[in-house]
Amino acid sequence: MKTMSVSCNATIPVESTITDRLVEVIEKCCAMIIPKVSVNVALTLCDDMHIQEINHTYRKKDEVTDVLSFPMLASSCAGTITYTPLDIDPETQEVMLGDVIISYERAQVQAKAFNHSIERELSYLAVHSMLHLVGYDHIDVNDKKIMREKEEEILSSLGISR
Repeated sequence: MKTMSVSCNATIPVESTITDRLVEVIEKCCAMIIPKVSVNVALTLCDDMHIQEINHTYRKKDEVTDVLSFPMLASSCAGTITYTPLDIDPETQEVMLGDVIISYERAQVQAKAFNHSIERELSYLAVHSMLHLVGYDHIDVNDKKIMREKEEEILSSLGISR
């Protein structure tokens, strides 16, 4: 039986309706992208200073960013993950997919700049990050187009539009 769990940690005050919505978004991503795999995702909402520290520590980029993705598994192509029995938690039978870290402060700024709601911006960032966890990327023009189409497909399925 497929299961899904999202552990949500906020290092800043965030309304529970926002975290509940992001958990729903992440669950939808998994259902649409890797429907047969039981996974666990760690979500952290933080401020700009915290995400800048993480970006500097792990990516050697001393700058604020909106979202970071840290996949725990290899991906051979977009929308797939590779795991072994050792990657499965014996208690939950879930595979740890990875970490999603979102700067709530940066999302607020971007929502205002793009003239849409904070819910839409946070949802977009969560979907974007989840796609990175399963191998999607936007390095070249074709990959970017494919990733953007998948982002919009997932957001639309949740009733989230621009």
